[in-house]
Amino acid sequence: MKIQLIGIGNVGKNLCELIGSKRELLNSLGISIVVVSVSDSKGTAVDENDGLVLSEVLSQKRLQWKGFVNYKKGYEALDAVRNIESDVVLELTPSTSNGEPGLSIIEAALKERKHVVTSNKGPLVVAYKRLIKLAEANDVQLLYEATVAVHVPVFCMLNSCFKVDKLLALQGILNATTNFIIGEMENGKSFQDALD
Repeated sequence: MKIQLIGIGNVGKNLCELIGSKRELLNSLGISIVVVSVSDSKGTAVDENDGLVLSEVLSQKRLQWKGFVNYKKGYEALDAVRNIESDVVLELTPSTSNGEPGLSIIEAALKERKHVVTSNKGPLVVAYKRLIKLAEANDVQLLYEATVAVHVPVFCMLNSCFKVDKLLALQGILNATTNFIIGEMENGKSFQDALD
């Protein structure tokens, strides 16, 4: 499976470390992950043939990509999604009130018939129904489990474990961001000010 990673902040770095540390286990389960590109806000590291070595990517990111031959400064994530062959796009950019840049990246990936996994709430808040329809129209999946409750498997549990049950209600603060926003609003800030 060829993967593109968009966003290499805390979530992206931890994911790279996790894939690296679990490589043997993944291979034993018949899961072959080849990361063909990693994009940040300034450019994209690319190796379409052999895939990037994730420990090297993390090291180079810390060094701000200085001298890393696989890094193309100015090669934006959106262009990478459109031009690099992959099966899955992992969209891990920061959440914003207008959903960008994640929204455009997710839309482009779905149009390219690439599956998308995102931890970014912004695009879903802005355009959930449109994105789901776009995924269905292109026969790909849009997965967003990591957007809720620090990745507690809420959605997959509802879709599998409780499939025959009728869900009447779900209550609670399911993530730290929501908890923070509500706390700020209780202290007098508007929703928009708390979100920004």
